Amino acid sequence: MRPLGVVIGAALCVALPVLASAQSAIDPAAQVVELRSSCAMPGGGALDNCFETTADLTAWLWGGGRASAPNSLDPVSVRVGPGDFDRLQCQGAMNGWVSFQGTGREHTRFINDDPTPDPAIDLSICPGGITVDQCTNLHFTDLAAKGRSIGIHWLGDGSSSWNDVDAVADAEGSLPCTGFPYAFAWYDASGTGNALHYFWDTRFIARGANLIAVAYYSLASETWIYASDLLTEITGPGTLVAGVNAAAVADVRIFGSTVRTLASPTIR
Repeated sequence: MRPLGVVIGAALCVALPVLASAQSAIDPAAQVVELRSSCAMPGGGALDNCFETTADLTAWLWGGGRASAPNSLDPVSVRVGPGDFDRLQCQGAMNGWVSFQGTGREHTRFINDDPTPDPAIDLSICPGGITVDQCTNLHFTDLAAKGRSIGIHWLGDGSSSWNDVDAVADAEGSLPCTGFPYAFAWYDASGTGNALHYFWDTRFIARGANLIAVAYYSLASETWIYASDLLTEITGPGTLVAGVNAAAVADVRIFGSTVRTLASPTIR
């Protein structure tokens, strides 16, 4: 016969409720935060100052979640883990002062697969995997941005630096979201010529068929590109195919880099 105490103890164990995993605690003044596919910690609980979606992160950075938006005296560093994340967006001339550090361009990717334009940005063109409207002092390292039509989309003035980054517009096998056939790995527009961008060891890849394809398309920025690779690859006829297109008030300077346009042998 089993002792009574053992029977009661077993019954109590069965009756205990299952506790939900803890939520990540966010310091409203944090200067270093995480973006991960999961903030859960082994054994239970959650990593503090951690976000699981890009939208939640940017709402905290620039949407009023942080005690004060990042600025020149109070910048923020974001450590981004491996995984595919929703598109990263920064809007507003007073926003910026954030560094995004990934785990490698093959492992950390911001992707826009949305088949429709964003009315808050531009109804005539698709957002990129990273889309910026006038923000300043943004820094990106060891990550990738990919979109159906644009890899990185920059509007207006502002400033940025990019190290070991992939910018990819891959329209191969699918119609771009507006129905207009184009692929720009980088696309900037609508500025006054006061935007300033630096790139080191960055790969710009525009790929697709029957489209306008340009690896680096600039209308209104000053750009300095070092030790990078700019590739436009088409598998069907295109009305405009170029490695680099600089127009309006754009100024593009390239050092120690390759600029390539490749076409299928069947294209005349």
